[in-house]
Amino acid sequence: MRPGEEDHNKAAGTGEPSIFGAQAAGGAGGRRVALIAVGLVVVAAGLAWRASRSEPPAPAATSATVKPPPTPIEVAEGAMVKVPGGTFQMGSTDGDDDEKPVTAVTVAPFQLDLTEVTVASYAKCVAAGKCTAPDTGMYCNWKKAGNEAHPVNCLDWKQAGDFCAFAGKRLPTEEEWELGARGPEGRKFPWKDGEPADQLCWNGDGNDRGRGNRQGTCPVASYPAGASPFGALDMAGNVWEWTSSPYCPYTQKECGTDKRVIRGGGWNNLVPAYVRAQDRSKEAPRARPDNVGVRCAKGPS
Repeated sequence: MRPGEEDHNKAAGTGEPSIFGAQAAGGAGGRRVALIAVGLVVVAAGLAWRASRSEPPAPAATSATVKPPPTPIEVAEGAMVKVPGGTFQMGSTDGDDDEKPVTAVTVAPFQLDLTEVTVASYAKCVAAGKCTAPDTGMYCNWKKAGNEAHPVNCLDWKQAGDFCAFAGKRLPTEEEWELGARGPEGRKFPWKDGEPADQLCWNGDGNDRGRGNRQGTCPVASYPAGASPFGALDMAGNVWEWTSSPYCPYTQKECGTDKRVIRGGGWNNLVPAYVRAQDRSKEAPRARPDNVGVRCAKGPS
């Protein structure tokens, strides 16, 4: 699901009274007892018949859908990809309302981090006294042993910006982020062909843990098959990424909101639509979700 959204699906009852519930109007207590007795006899007979059959036990649940986790490729810390400037069509005609209208946007050449910022990289900023520590918790990577190569998460918008400044960079604008993910040809997903499956760290069909089984982020650079047209990795899945842009309609640069746009989808998303390169969501600047991280940019904004 997207950050801040709740799952409202609940198991619904049938609305029918149980035979063990209140006695029906006009019914007799004896009739109720008789019905229960008949039911118990039928159940007992069924159990006896089943016991007389030589059936093998039901097979145990298997992990056939679970695959070995991919091995991350080696990338230099802080490496960036170059994104040529130009005009592209931002948004979508068949997505959510906040992706419309499709708008021609011109972006100057810039550079974008090859990967999301890792815990190990962020720790250097904290050690230098330029960043404050992210939150800790069940799905937070900060101070979690073995997660140094995972994206730093559970950090707010200011912390994300502080890290980028420490690295001599800045947060990307929403326009830059979308161009970096889609390319001038306007891909639906960062990779060229196919729906989301095993090209990204997410929780939907085809992922290496099996649908709904992922319990946190993946090491960065684990899914090179999901690279964007410019070679940026993990621009779909793993963690949503803070941008510098306020959450406004495309036709407005300012709209009085303090919410900031986040992009890319996260490890807990189950729905392909939420990891599209056009999809956008929002968070309050002080929010520190466990499925939001940061990727920095460099160059004129």
